[in-house]
Amino acid sequence: MSLREIVIKRFLNLVEDGPKNKRDELVLSFLEVLEGIYEKGAVRRAEAYAAGMKKAASFDAVVISLGNITVGGTGKTPMTVYLAKEIKKMGYSVAVLSRGYRSASERGCAVVSDGTRVLMSTAEAGDEAALLARSLPGIPVLAGKKRAVTGRTAMSEFRPDVILLDDGFQHLQVKRDLDIVLLNAVNPVGNGHLLPRGILREPLDRLEDAGLFVITKADQADRDEVEKLYSLLRYYNESAPIVEAVHRAKWCIPYRSWQGGDGSVESLDDERNIVALSALGDPAAFEKTLDDLGFTVVHSIRFDDHHKYTAKELNEAAAVAAAKRAVIVTTEKDAVKLPADIVGSESVPLYVLGIEIEITAGEEEVKRVLKRVLGG
Repeated sequence: MSLREIVIKRFLNLVEDGPKNKRDELVLSFLEVLEGIYEKGAVRRAEAYAAGMKKAASFDAVVISLGNITVGGTGKTPMTVYLAKEIKKMGYSVAVLSRGYRSASERGCAVVSDGTRVLMSTAEAGDEAALLARSLPGIPVLAGKKRAVTGRTAMSEFRPDVILLDDGFQHLQVKRDLDIVLLNAVNPVGNGHLLPRGILREPLDRLEDAGLFVITKADQADRDEVEKLYSLLRYYNESAPIVEAVHRAKWCIPYRSWQGGDGSVESLDDERNIVALSALGDPAAFEKTLDDLGFTVVHSIRFDDHHKYTAKELNEAAAVAAAKRAVIVTTEKDAVKLPADIVGSESVPLYVLGIEIEITAGEEEVKRVLKRVLGG
């Protein structure tokens, strides 16, 4: 585990569990000071765009933003795949803009997929953009932190009817026609504090800008907690529809079959011992999915979200799996980052779990909102 990952883990434990000694209290007090500075900056930035002091770019396309109000895993990537496919199914052309977080393309603008071919590696595009490109044949995917720049490129090269901003709720430099906000039912707002004292990316007042809420992982939370979340959302936003979604496993196949994209239906039998390998915002949800499928998770190997795997780490995971007479299971988001030359060896018993989002309450509301915004 890198120093960065150790610091992040320590930080999350502190803000979630609270202080255990005087030193922790001092650290939290300092974080509260930084939280106040962060909040003022976020509010002033939003006010500047609202007043027209900062100009937001507009495009000759319907712009739909998909994002969250916290750091951590809410399921943005599978939801982006779901929405892009739905919009295409409705007869509209769509382009997806991803940040390309911690990749070579983040500070520039890159066409990850032209809709026909995937043009960039994971290192160049970022794990989320690479997975989106792989998962969305026929749909262009672009990467870059500045969505106004990637949006202009998308319009000039592909002329889409719809631009879908992946993780775009905080990116106010682009005007949007709809903001879809995802909340993790298990931990929707953390401890209620903003960064860095908590996990909120901006004040809860911003929820009033949402045109649709999606409560993800609704099956992993107590029903009482889900109902409390409904009340919270209604307090800040009286009109936006609220729907519920869960993560469903599509299959669990060998890495070679997944990498080749050969349509193999060979799937891992349940009741197997599993070493869960992941670098996610919410690794516990992934591990619970494995448990729900009937697998026995005998060991978990967790890294920081967006972690770039090394051959050494993969070999160490293989050694753990061998010692426990288990196989390794990872996610598609992780699989795109793994060193293929090492994974291809028979010594690494690696399987990939495919996940898709399923709207379990309010699917018609999603379609109604999309039809209203798209104008048909």
